[in-house]
Amino acid sequence: MGRIACNYYINCQTMSYFTANLTAYTNQSQFLYHLAQASEFKQLEARKDEHEELKYLVQDIKFVDIDKQSFNEAHTKVLVLLECYLRKITIKSFSLISDMAYVAQNVARLIRAMFEIALQKNYANLAKIALNWCKIIDKRLRPTDHPLRQFCLDSWYGKLTSQSNERVTKYGYLKEEIVFRLQ
Repeated sequence: MGRIACNYYINCQTMSYFTANLTAYTNQSQFLYHLAQASEFKQLEARKDEHEELKYLVQDIKFVDIDKQSFNEAHTKVLVLLECYLRKITIKSFSLISDMAYVAQNVARLIRAMFEIALQKNYANLAKIALNWCKIIDKRLRPTDHPLRQFCLDSWYGKLTSQSNERVTKYGYLKEEIVFRLQ
């Protein structure tokens, strides 16, 4: 476990929490709850200027199970910002934008560590869930999206192109309406 913690720069408290609470029978909602409980996210308490926007964002959450009344707790804020990142929701508050970037970077690292923990303990179901969420975070696709959505032009903005670069569509990226028809 120490090697996994060193490889992924994980806090000792987070590593002990993961090893104690991740089981072979952990489902997807429990997996995300345990991910949000990581000690790396303890400092992400909701600030006063974020309360109104967080209340609005919590009401629009679709694929993460959270308590909608506890929007000011750190683990709820992490799950809300994770879904906003995956759904590409525009956020107005600069502090929430910065927190969303922090969550996106750390979640990818923590999920990979959870995947290795599952492999080391021979938890096949947990490894499958962790690997699925690794792909979801890396490709920035929602769990309900069609797999071809990763080839749409909007998923590549910021990686290979800028939005003003129109010549990219000539080289084979799918249009949104084609993927929408396939769903």
